[in-house]
Amino acid sequence: MSEDTLQSILARNATLVWSEPWPGACENGHRRDGHVELRAAARDCCDIQRHRDTKSGRALRSNRECLADFIAVNWATEGKE
Repeated sequence: MSEDTLQSILARNATLVWSEPWPGACENGHRRDGHVELRAAARDCCDIQRHRDTKSGRALRSNRECLADFIAVNWATEGKE
């Protein structure tokens, strides 16, 4: 993702969307995962990533760096309002 795109997302505090698999089972007992869609403002995503960073011993980083990692790790995209 380009520097301009990251800066634009941060400046607008755009909503990001990503999904996480949750384990489930269908009626016959076979595993069938569901995918839960999550949404958060860009600055909240930075805070989430920064919290993950500090738990793993990483130094504090800028919002741009945190946002870039959050998007890459979670395959997050900009949400449509």
